[in-house]
This record gives sequence, C-alpha cells and structure tokens, in this order.
Amino acid sequence: MMTQVKLYCGFLLLLAPSGLFAACPVEISPPSLVVRYGDSASATCRTLVPVSGMGWESTVGAVGLEEGVTELNWTVKELREWTMRPQCFINPEDGDQCQKELAVVVYKMPDSVTLTIGDPGPKDAGTTYILTCRIENFAPVQNLNVRWFKGGQMLFQEVGGEEDDSIGPQNKTYERQLIFKPSDNGAEYRCEAGLNLTSDPHIQSQPVLVTVHYPPSDSEGVSVLELERDTTLNCTADANPPPSYTWKTSGTHEKMGKTPVLPIDVAGNYTCTASNRLGSGTKHFIVVSRSSGTFWAIIGTGIFVIFVLCGGYGILKWRAGANSII
Repeated sequence: MMTQVKLYCGFLLLLAPSGLFAACPVEISPPSLVVRYGDSASATCRTLVPVSGMGWESTVGAVGLEEGVTELNWTVKELREWTMRPQCFINPEDGDQCQKELAVVVYKMPDSVTLTIGDPGPKDAGTTYILTCRIENFAPVQNLNVRWFKGGQMLFQEVGGEEDDSIGPQNKTYERQLIFKPSDNGAEYRCEAGLNLTSDPHIQSQPVLVTVHYPPSDSEGVSVLELERDTTLNCTADANPPPSYTWKTSGTHEKMGKTPVLPIDVAGNYTCTASNRLGSGTKHFIVVSRSSGTFWAIIGTGIFVIFVLCGGYGILKWRAGANSII
C-alpha cells in the first residue's frame, strides 16, 4: 500500500512542472477591466516565481518577451476593439512557459433613448397601449438595464438585457403594456437605459405628456334640495373631453337646458345627463317646496313615533310572558 502511495505522489510531482494541476504563478492587477470604448486601459502582471523573461500577448498593446523583469505593464491609450484576450506569459527558470488572461469588457453607453406610446394623440381610458423604448448604439446587449417611469414612479424594469452574441454596438427595442386610467391624464412618461456594469448615469428619453380621454360617471344617490328663491342645480361632471349636458324633468321629459348649472323656480324631479364620445353619466335631483318639506317632516316624525311605541310595547309583552293580559 505504501509503495502505491509513493508511486502516485511521484506521478503528481512529474505532472506539476507541466502546469496541468497548477495555475500559472503570476498575479494580474487589476484581475479584470471594464473600459468605455475609446478610453485608456492598463494592467500590471507580476511573477511569483523566478523567471527568465515575461511579456504580454494581445491584439492591441502587445509587449514582447522582456528579460530580467519581475513585473510588466499592459497599456492601451485608446481601446477601440470590442473583443480581446490580453494574456501575460512567463518563462519560469524551472518549468515551461505559461500564461494568464486578463478579462476585459468594453462598453458603450446609448447614443439616444426614445419613448413612444401607441399612436400620437389622446389615449382612451381602459384601453391597452404599448410603451416602446428604443435604445440606439450601445454595447454589450446582455448588460442593458431599461426602466419605464410615470413622473418619479418606476413602473417597469428589465435588468440584464437579453442573451446576444452580437459583437459591438446594437440597436434594440423593448416594450411594455399599460392601461390608462382617468387619473393618468396629464402625467409624463419616460424611459431610460444604462448598463449594469458601470456607474455612468442612465440615458433618459424625452418625457411624453399623455392626455387621457374618459367618460362622465354616474352620480351616486339622489340629491334632495329645498326650493328657495335662488336655487340652482349643479351637474358639473369630471370627463375628458368636456361633456355636453341635457336636463329633463319628470313627467313631461322637457329639455330644460344644456349647461352644467341650471337655475330653477319650480319644485319637481330633475335629471341631468352628461355625455361625450366615450359615454354618459346621469345625476338625479329632487327639489321640494318649503311646505312639502314641512309635510314630509311631520310624516317622518309620526312614523318614527309609531315605530318607538310599537317597539316599546313588544319589549313589555316579551317581559310579561305569554299568559299576560298586556
């Protein structure tokens, strides 16, 4: 058994100089670079073992074999290649040549970001629209971060872009769906795009001001008013575009006017209808004369007294028992 272990360890020692089980004994600082397209880039390679020489292999900034050094810089004044694999290599005094790669990512922020929301013009409430964010001339695609905003509120976000093997700057379009509400009328929308591998500020689109069209809504309940010398009925409705108004009275269905506020001098039931191209809403008014109001007040008080007396009698009957003569 001991013989087998010695043979195995000896086999590993024979393999070690070839580098099959050991990493190349160099240190690259920094170990990776994120560089804006056209900017400068540099890194330093340091050997961890005695060497007869070292250098850099690269499509840009290559450094030939230099002897008598223990560290060597790789420098590019203007980096204008999208793919590269700079490698620091050494010739150890005891061993074969080996190399280590410097990871380099080259990026470019978008030239422009544009937001469109369906066709130009007003949007109808309750209808689905497409928010399209167009991003021009950026790289790399897989590091894109897109956000959609309403004012200062973020609505949607796409992080990480999409898997794309394309090399160099690309143009991309991203979409989200949105259903507008009446409360969205007058709001500003925008999208912005950036890269999640840099702290560079996101590029923003111009804001899009949205006009939302919506119908009037029905008024809840009935408004009851007492007729006075200057009584007016107000039917003003929230709608866009502004609605037209039609007034009618009960019985005759006579059209009384086309304004949201109607002055009246006769008691009765009135119905107002507010309408635009998207729909209509109604509001009902009951106008009573002062004498009618007194009459109904007396009737209401009488009904209340009857209910109180009947309720009191029922309680006394229940307490007295079934055989009581009450």
